Amino acid sequence: PAEVARQDSTVPGQRKDFFEWFWARRDPDLVTPQNERIAEHFRRMAEVRRMFHLLHPYVRWHHSPAARALAASYDRDGFLAAAESGTVLDRYSPARLLMADARDNNDTIGRTSVYALANLSARGLIWLRHGRPDFWDREQGDFFASHEWTYYTADGPLTIGFEGIPGALGAHGDHIVAPPVNRHQARAVRTLLTTDGTSLPATLAARGWSAFFLEGGSGNTDLYVKATPGTAAAVLRDTVAEAEVARDRGGLMRLTAPPGVYRLALDVDSGGAVGRIREPVRLPVFSWASLGVSSLVLAPGDALSDRAAALEAMPADLTYPAGRAVATYAELYGLSRDSDGRARYRVRYSFAPVRSLVTRLERGAAPVVFEFDRESEWRGATLERLVIEPGRLPTGRYRVTLSVTDLPTNVKSETVALDITLR
Repeated sequence: PAEVARQDSTVPGQRKDFFEWFWARRDPDLVTPQNERIAEHFRRMAEVRRMFHLLHPYVRWHHSPAARALAASYDRDGFLAAAESGTVLDRYSPARLLMADARDNNDTIGRTSVYALANLSARGLIWLRHGRPDFWDREQGDFFASHEWTYYTADGPLTIGFEGIPGALGAHGDHIVAPPVNRHQARAVRTLLTTDGTSLPATLAARGWSAFFLEGGSGNTDLYVKATPGTAAAVLRDTVAEAEVARDRGGLMRLTAPPGVYRLALDVDSGGAVGRIREPVRLPVFSWASLGVSSLVLAPGDALSDRAAALEAMPADLTYPAGRAVATYAELYGLSRDSDGRARYRVRYSFAPVRSLVTRLERGAAPVVFEFDRESEWRGATLERLVIEPGRLPTGRYRVTLSVTDLPTNVKSETVALDITLR
């Protein structure tokens, strides 16, 4: 609905911008210069026009309010008859006494159904949105029977049912979306009807990390992203209008935006294999007024680096050679200032071994800790750096955190844990 409203309000001179925005949100591979989703859409359009066009596109009665109301009444009559038999009540939500109106799951626009506008049956519309289903029970039952499609997604399988228009002599005509019979089915149907997606595979398992820092004096937050293998690209979009806020590509990517919740799109491409992430990300608030700690950066080597050098040297897979030193880097914001213009704080680095239950029982799981009281000239951002000499950390996997306590106020802040491997 939001996209329909935006399209309807777009004046002719802004049509190009609208369609670029529309398709950019659906780009399945940000690394490539072309948008593969557009060609995929038109390939699907050719398929559904051949396979799922309406058998009677000009029979107005089938798309009239009277026909839809009649179909809904048949649904209710059928449910009441089944309910009286006492055989199917366990399939329905206890909160619902009647089966859902078919119109709740089949869009209508004025006096015309969305099927009539597209000249496609319900199965054609779902195929156009999501492509060929992963499971299709077309071999079960005759042509007039109800059919189900299932799509396997990262959030679990999504199933939607289709049936002919209910009538006194059984279902007939072009398939419509069958009303769901419980809450689980209703969520799956709603998801498939209100979303769309690419069928292009994303089989590459990429590794990487993200880090947050305060961006200069603007109050914005820098999001750094690094992934491996291959080439990567990332886009940050706001969650309301889905407008692009920041974009970058390469090895180490930097996306800058005001604090808040955004949608992060991250693609990694290696030799044609694609890894894809689409998920929300929260950019934290950093300020000079309250204590905050940036993300912790760990770089191999014994040099105390600045932010850019430390981030560039931090391996994307967070694996470090055991025979080398490890240098840390973090920025502390909002430390209090004493009468001499100095900041006093305590830092605590904790390297907690990540071990199996058996190993913890045999060797224990006590963390390796480095803790110091520090004093420095007060600045808006205080740099916290440490070089850990070779041999101070045995080989293995660790969950690393940095906690900072502002000593004058006894206020504490801690970084998000970072899992690393020394080998």
